[in-house]
Amino acid sequence: MPRTSPFMLRWSGLQCRYELYEGDSFLLPVPGPAWLDWLHTHRSFSFQNGQQRFNMLKETRKRTNEAYWYAYQRQGKRVVKRYAGKSTDITTSRLEEICMELQGMLSVPLLEPKFQLPRVTTSLIPRERLFTLLDSGLERRLILLSAPAGSGKTTLISQWQATRKTRQHFPALAWLSLDANDNDPVRFWRYVMTACRVFQPDPGQSALEQLALISQHWHETHFLDTILTYFLNALAHIAESGILVLEDYHLITAPTIHQTLAFFLDHLPHTMHLVIITRSTPALPLTRLRIRDELCEIGPDGLRFRPDEVETFLRPLVATPLTPQALQQIDAQLEGWAAALRLFALSLQKNQAQETIEQQLSSFVRNQLPLQEYFIDEVLNTLPPALQTFLLSTSMLNRLTPSLCDAVTGKRNSASLLHSLAQRGLFLEQLEGPGPWYRYHPLFAEALRAEARHRVERDEMLQAARQASLWYLQQHMLNEAIEAALHAEELALAAEIMVQMLNLQGFNDLQEVHTLRRWLEQLPEQELYLHPLLCLSYAWVLSLSFVPSPPSSAELAHIEQLLLHAEECWRAQDNKVRLGEVFTFRAQHAIWHGEVERAADYAHQALGLLPAEAQHWRGMSLNILGIGELSAGQIIRARETLQEAQAIWTALHHLHGARSCRLALGLVYFEQGTLQLASSCYQAVLQEARDLGDVEDLSPALLGQARLFYEWNNLDAAERAAQEAIALAEQLQSQILQTQAALVIARIAYARDQKSQAQQRLAALLTRLSDHQPLTYEVQLCQIQFLLLENDLVTAQYQLSTLISRTSDLSEPLREQLGILQARLLVRQKDFSAASELLSRLQEKAQMAGRLRAWLEMQLLVASIQYAQRRTLQVRQTLQTILIHTHTENYHRLFLDQGEDAAVLLRSLQRQIYEPALARYLQSVLQAFGPNQAPFIATPEPLSRQEQRVLRLLLADLSYPQIARELVVSLNTVKTQVRSIYHKLGVHTRRELQTTVQRRRLS
Repeated sequence: MPRTSPFMLRWSGLQCRYELYEGDSFLLPVPGPAWLDWLHTHRSFSFQNGQQRFNMLKETRKRTNEAYWYAYQRQGKRVVKRYAGKSTDITTSRLEEICMELQGMLSVPLLEPKFQLPRVTTSLIPRERLFTLLDSGLERRLILLSAPAGSGKTTLISQWQATRKTRQHFPALAWLSLDANDNDPVRFWRYVMTACRVFQPDPGQSALEQLALISQHWHETHFLDTILTYFLNALAHIAESGILVLEDYHLITAPTIHQTLAFFLDHLPHTMHLVIITRSTPALPLTRLRIRDELCEIGPDGLRFRPDEVETFLRPLVATPLTPQALQQIDAQLEGWAAALRLFALSLQKNQAQETIEQQLSSFVRNQLPLQEYFIDEVLNTLPPALQTFLLSTSMLNRLTPSLCDAVTGKRNSASLLHSLAQRGLFLEQLEGPGPWYRYHPLFAEALRAEARHRVERDEMLQAARQASLWYLQQHMLNEAIEAALHAEELALAAEIMVQMLNLQGFNDLQEVHTLRRWLEQLPEQELYLHPLLCLSYAWVLSLSFVPSPPSSAELAHIEQLLLHAEECWRAQDNKVRLGEVFTFRAQHAIWHGEVERAADYAHQALGLLPAEAQHWRGMSLNILGIGELSAGQIIRARETLQEAQAIWTALHHLHGARSCRLALGLVYFEQGTLQLASSCYQAVLQEARDLGDVEDLSPALLGQARLFYEWNNLDAAERAAQEAIALAEQLQSQILQTQAALVIARIAYARDQKSQAQQRLAALLTRLSDHQPLTYEVQLCQIQFLLLENDLVTAQYQLSTLISRTSDLSEPLREQLGILQARLLVRQKDFSAASELLSRLQEKAQMAGRLRAWLEMQLLVASIQYAQRRTLQVRQTLQTILIHTHTENYHRLFLDQGEDAAVLLRSLQRQIYEPALARYLQSVLQAFGPNQAPFIATPEPLSRQEQRVLRLLLADLSYPQIARELVVSLNTVKTQVRSIYHKLGVHTRRELQTTVQRRRLS
């Protein structure tokens, strides 16, 4: 992020204009004639509008040398970047527009009244026995209040907090009132984390920032567990105790929320306690908590009012004290149910007749209607008509405030009506906290809504909901505005607000995808198709919902129809930017379904349409194009493309995009033969992904590390990494990752001389992969490699012939590997001419594409051919070229996996290496062949260095004249040195020499 500029453009309330300052010195008014000149000659300034502030930076593009302005703003740990335009575009209107865009990036606001406790009235009786039980619950993780509606659950917790909060060590209490719209996991946890700010300012800020990135991840539950780890760590560092209350948890039905709340509960710090208020048993691990004595439960029996509590509650309402018989009768008839007691109390207040309490109770029970009817007949219908109309008109609102009620009713007296209802105690609860916010008691609200459906014209109720939507929209409460518009059946209005929200928040910053999908599913096709942005968004959220399970053909057809319509609309509008977004999405969708070549084609088209300022979309397209180039074996091009993408993700502080890019670059570097660079990529991803618990990136990074450890011949580390990669891939249900990690395990088994086990693993893989042809080819190639090492040339040739007939089905890397195995077979069959011709073609392609690792493998085969043809000088030159590339990267398995052939080649070179580092590396590789492959054993009389050179050439079957030419000495010198060698080793002929060397392992 650029440093703060000394220049500040800010609003002047006195002058009613924007003014540019340098420090405290006024420079010029904006707009004005000097503003554009100033922009042309300066490169940065800051802009402030109210509480919003961001930096503007002018950047020059290298290719065109044109200058463009960008806005930067830090939001938590990430920096958001927005394109502003050329200097001629930088007007105050454009700056205010950017301000709105950046404000949208901060995510949709939350409804503050949901964090406010119901206010406790003085008429409530203390329930000390339950307060004591709740106090004991603070020694446990979870306090569960589970009972039917009207049992007094919420009132009990509110009373407990009100009576205990003055005590010295009573914990701070965070309150969250849930509703049915909170079944989106992201929304649920945003509310929970925000509620916990009561304990400490921004205890979950890091978690909230990560939550904003959740749309970048396929596997939501795994990523949520990681985010909750951040949140739990933050809570653990809070010194004081805390209580989090979740009210009306029975409205939560989403399995993901139950799963993540169970994780949260299992790891809750000992200083924190969770209180759940619900009408039904929650889908949480209650049995485990009971066994561990970590659960305090209060059910319907515990919440019932006892006779002494009933007597205390009713005493102010009756003229004479209640007799034991009367209390016994009340207890028998009402069963201590809080709602029934409250209704009976209202009946006593209204009935002024001189009846005994027993008579009034008998009349109350005899005339008792179903609860909703009682609310209507005995509460609602007794009120003045104005209050009745108000209650019915506002019954649809979950939370009430005077200005909202004014908008819904079309009146201006809501403040006084709400105050009057609260004073009467008519099931209207005032919420604590700033602003006069209220809510109806749930049972009363249900009765009101049911009655409104009978008594209020449907059009009136729809109009009330529409007015509520418009009020929410004016308050920038877009979520609530959309919900109200849908309730009002104002689908066009709902769609327009959705488009507004998507434009403000940014399509790539979608968080509450479950909620967005629920909204979009309510739009009819004709309304949806009026908004191509909604079509694209719908396709996106549908795709996310199918991961990791593949969608059906019908679901794929639906997504394709949405994309096609969006594409047609934007083509008609000649909207190239949006078309680029469609093609980017198509590319991403193709990648998800393994269609890499098709994905790369879409990404290429997208990049041709997207402007430079569409950084996020270009980053996605470059990532996919780079993966496509990598899959096609175009390593040089893939490296350039992916490095460009990496620069974008780094500038955007987009962690998931950067990790995805590093993973692809790790494979690029591996294929280019730069193993250390590959390792640094995988290490960076592993560290970050482990911190975040990002399984999606962790599994492929482990696979990459396993391949590197294998190449370095660290088989134990390779096995550990591969096994962990397989375990995570199973969670991801990724057959590709599971298979590729299993191939590493099979190679490790073979390297340990567990050949039968290795072959069994490959056979098992082939059985599982009957429906996945590309992966089947990879396994078959590995089988052929093992067959060649075992010198089973007949079977190897048969399997090679089968694969060669299907060459068109293979990707370029697999075709190359097939060619290498074919060349290896030809070498074993001593068809050196055909092998050389094939290798020449393969090496030319590999060099052009930058596939150095494959080229090195081919070079080893070239050296084998040269050795067999006794071209000693060429062998030495070829091997030295290979070692120059391999020793800095510590290659081992490149040689070891070729068996004895490679060992013979390397031993032939050992005495030709004088550079210490290279000699140590060669010695290390030779030792890795095993104790039976030790290159030299001391003789009774050591050979001189020159005699060792002659010995190697004798063993290579060179004639004396050839040795003389090779060593640049006379023929007589060679004969003298040969006699000396024979004498020291006790032999008389070259055959005896070869036998002795083989027996004593001299080479």
